[in-house]
Amino acid sequence: HSHHHHRQRRHHDSQLRLMATEYNIYFERYTNFPVRAQLLYSDGTPVDLTGARVVWVAANAGGGVVITKDSDAGSLTIVAPATGGYIEFEITASESLLLPYGAEAKSGEQECKFKLASGDVFIGWSGDIRCDDTLIDASILP
Repeated sequence: HSHHHHRQRRHHDSQLRLMATEYNIYFERYTNFPVRAQLLYSDGTPVDLTGARVVWVAANAGGGVVITKDSDAGSLTIVAPATGGYIEFEITASESLLLPYGAEAKSGEQECKFKLASGDVFIGWSGDIRCDDTLIDASILP
């Protein structure tokens, strides 16, 4: 049957390029921020995350890592079925306080990396991370 022919297209290492993805995360301090993302190859095929380890890290403006989400530790979820390439994690309200905040702040950096069962390591995306000032602005207090 011809409908199986696409399965023959194997991803060799040279083709294992991800969509060049820049994904910036901006959210309000003191709030939870859920992230759901799909990891894709440059041709649009989902990355098969069966047996993979996915790690997301966020660093402050000085480059120090302040938040880590790791599928091996259970803080990041590979959504079933793993062949769909979807991951989920949540930045918590308390974790938001570790991040740069405010319009004048230099953003931190965050990136999602994954290691396939084959041992190959790739960056899923990278970008800035920053929180907006909370709506409770100290300057309006008496």
